[in-house]
Amino acid sequence: MGLIDVHHPLALVFGILGNIISIGVYFAPIPTFIAICKNKSTMGFQSLPYVVSLFSALLWLYYALIKGGGNTFLLITINAFGSLVELVYVIIFIVYATPSAKKQTFKVLSATTTLCLAISLGSYYFVHGSTRTLVVGWIGVGLSICVFAAPLTIVCQVVKTKSVEFMPFPLSCLLTLCAMMWFAYGIFTKDLCVMVPNALGFILGLIQIALYKYYKQKGKLISFPEIKLPEHVINIKASNSEVYPVDSSRSSGSEMEAEDKTTEGAGGEVVERYKGAVTAMAMVDDDPCGVEVVNVKPTILIIRARNRRKSRSNHNSPNLHDDDVLDTIDNEYLSNVDHAQISTAIDSFIEELSTVDDKTISPVLPDTVDTFVKIIELNIKTYNSINSGIRFANITEEDEFFMDAIKRLSKLKIALGEFPNTPSLNTIWRVLQLAIVLLEDEFRAILLGSNAPSETITKGAEPESYNQEDFPGYTKENVILMNKIVTLMILAGYQYECCQSYSEIRKDELDDQIKRFEFDKVSIEDVHKSKWVSLEPDITRWVKLANHCSHVLFVEERKLGETIFSNHLTVFTSLFINLIRGITTSLLEFPTTLAIEKPKAKRLFKFLEIHESIRDLSIAVKESNSCDGKLEEYCNLKSEISIVGDTIGEVVINMFNDLKQTISNDTNKTTVQGAVHPLTRYVMGYIKCAFNDYENTLKHIFEQHVRLENKTSSDMENSYLSQHLLDMIELLDANLETKSTYYKDPSLRYIFLMNNNRFILQTVKQSNEMRQLMGDNWCRRKSSDVRNYHKSYQRETWTKLIQWLTQEGIQVNGKPSRHILKDRFKTFNTMFDEIHKTQSTWVVSDQQLLSEMRVSIIAVVSPAYRSFIGRYKPQFEGSKSIDRYIKYQPEDIESLIESLFEGTEKVETQLNAIQALSTVKQTTGAFKSLLKTYKNVGLM
Repeated sequence: MGLIDVHHPLALVFGILGNIISIGVYFAPIPTFIAICKNKSTMGFQSLPYVVSLFSALLWLYYALIKGGGNTFLLITINAFGSLVELVYVIIFIVYATPSAKKQTFKVLSATTTLCLAISLGSYYFVHGSTRTLVVGWIGVGLSICVFAAPLTIVCQVVKTKSVEFMPFPLSCLLTLCAMMWFAYGIFTKDLCVMVPNALGFILGLIQIALYKYYKQKGKLISFPEIKLPEHVINIKASNSEVYPVDSSRSSGSEMEAEDKTTEGAGGEVVERYKGAVTAMAMVDDDPCGVEVVNVKPTILIIRARNRRKSRSNHNSPNLHDDDVLDTIDNEYLSNVDHAQISTAIDSFIEELSTVDDKTISPVLPDTVDTFVKIIELNIKTYNSINSGIRFANITEEDEFFMDAIKRLSKLKIALGEFPNTPSLNTIWRVLQLAIVLLEDEFRAILLGSNAPSETITKGAEPESYNQEDFPGYTKENVILMNKIVTLMILAGYQYECCQSYSEIRKDELDDQIKRFEFDKVSIEDVHKSKWVSLEPDITRWVKLANHCSHVLFVEERKLGETIFSNHLTVFTSLFINLIRGITTSLLEFPTTLAIEKPKAKRLFKFLEIHESIRDLSIAVKESNSCDGKLEEYCNLKSEISIVGDTIGEVVINMFNDLKQTISNDTNKTTVQGAVHPLTRYVMGYIKCAFNDYENTLKHIFEQHVRLENKTSSDMENSYLSQHLLDMIELLDANLETKSTYYKDPSLRYIFLMNNNRFILQTVKQSNEMRQLMGDNWCRRKSSDVRNYHKSYQRETWTKLIQWLTQEGIQVNGKPSRHILKDRFKTFNTMFDEIHKTQSTWVVSDQQLLSEMRVSIIAVVSPAYRSFIGRYKPQFEGSKSIDRYIKYQPEDIESLIESLFEGTEKVETQLNAIQALSTVKQTTGAFKSLLKTYKNVGLM
């Protein structure tokens, strides 16, 4: 007893009793929290009482600690225990509360915690000695008075409604006893701070008990809109009991005799026939059977069981007060209630509640509400008994009524929630919770039954082969059913649970579809260690996966969700963004990893494919937003995609710069016989493929690049792209000009420049986008360059040749000199053979250019040769060596020119054919001369 130093022995007695009773008070809410844990829902209960109780216990604990002394030990024990219990209650409430209730609880808890800290720190630093104890004690008195005064709202409600239905009588008795114990404890310990609030609590408790005793003796008639319900027949076996209609004089306004007829037969069977439903109740203590029938109006009879007493029937007779018998009667009755009429009555009551201006007075609930709630509860039990398949697979009239009833129950809950201490609100919360659990189970069952394809996407499959059949969707009927369930759950205040179920299951479905592509994540280390060739298959699979997401999965998921959440599009938009965000973020990791590598021109096209896929993802996300871009989740995801897209775009631009560097640094001196250089083919093929296949992508990339450099002009966007293209071609021209100097033969040099410039020009002309960017002026200049190279070639080659066919220098003494003619023909033949031998191995790949060149050469050479040989061939008539000087006929010259620039094999074949033909001609001529000689000498 050294620790418990109580000066008066009765103080110890009352302190211990106060501790015991207070423990009972603290344990009173345990059934409530058991129900909360079982249902995993707070069922409409509020956290404020428990937070305030926690604050009160902590404050009194602090008071007892700073006061000190043996008299405070019992205060310390009970308040320490109470603080722990209330803290557990608050934690349980937070775990199972809805998001809005959690938010509200945290606000209240933060406010009380702040206030508690302010009191503790303020009293510690600014008040000292006994004054500190008094200040904290009287603050506790004020708080306790507020707590004890809280039941005054219940007292007012009892007085106004003259009903004790919603008065927690056992708790009121416990609080009264608790206040009495601590009041006595305060008297004997002479602690005014303990005595004052408990005295007030004791008085208020006595008032509550008195009111309960007074109003419990009175019955209360509750009326509501009258409805006519179907006839119902109940056969009841009773012993020593009577069921009879009440005299019509006991029911005001009745103008019709009761239609109930009671007939007693063998074995004491009583057959009671009655019409209607529970529309009024009366509490009659002296009713031997506890049943009263009130005839309120014609065709409406009311029966209500009250004050069940011990049955005087024998053990072989059914007990009217047995719960199972009464439940059977209730279920049979409820199953025959006219759904349309009771729905109309509930709608009318909800409408009446909406017109009430004074929300401080709780409304009087008609018995229709109780009947309506019981009907829903009965339907829930019926649906829960179905263990296989989807309960609402084929929606019937009963299903439609059940869903409409949940909608009405939600509206009723909302309407009654505006009034304080509304009776039966907790029951409505409970039944609504059960209904929502049923609907949520149904919702999840439907969601799990998607028609998702399961086969793996083969590595060779093309993105075009994917269609809506690859999407895990649902039948039209199931989508309509889910739409109804979602609407009901959100109306009932279970938006979080609804969205959580949808998001959880749909995410799993989408993840399963993504796994079909067998795309494995690639880390930065893998990229560094791997060769680009080994990464290309991964890029191809990633592009297919990203395209499937943007063109199929995301699009169809959005359509599905917008149909299911058609009445709550804003809710779905946020849900959808959060649903695809994880997938999108995971997809973006791969291109982000690739972008770290050094940009190389040969990788351009893979990165352009990646950029296109990222842009399609951005479009798919943009089309999913129905809130004008105001959702934070949407903005964050859009920004994340945009950042990765810009990063890949910068890599593409750097690859173009790398291509420029490659062109500038190419110093290969290998000659290609005047043909199009491999560098020209590579660069122009590279550019052509990029602009033809990725035109829009390149535009988008360069537009973004211009914006990043704070250049907003649309002209600047086009000029920036065209400038890149022009720079690359000019660098190529400069490099080709350098490579042309490697050719010692000037003619071949011009052929080389002509070939390559013609190839560049034709490549640009064949691409509308490239031609538009380069402009017509550039095309005209490049065409002029090609013509100039052609003229230079002809001047360097064929003009020099035909100089030997001129008339100058042939005449000697007024006659053609045969010697000079021989030299001229021999020189021409030698030069032509050399030109043909050399240039026949050259290549002009452009067929149009080749044809133009041959025509132009023939136009220069053939007329001059034909004229020259026609004039001077007679000088060699009769000469046996004519073929030595006039080696080719004009037709032969044209034929040989036609064989120029076709490559070695073709030229050799044609040359051999011409030589063979010439040999045949020579042999034939000799044979004819021999025959002529033989004839002249008479041998033939």
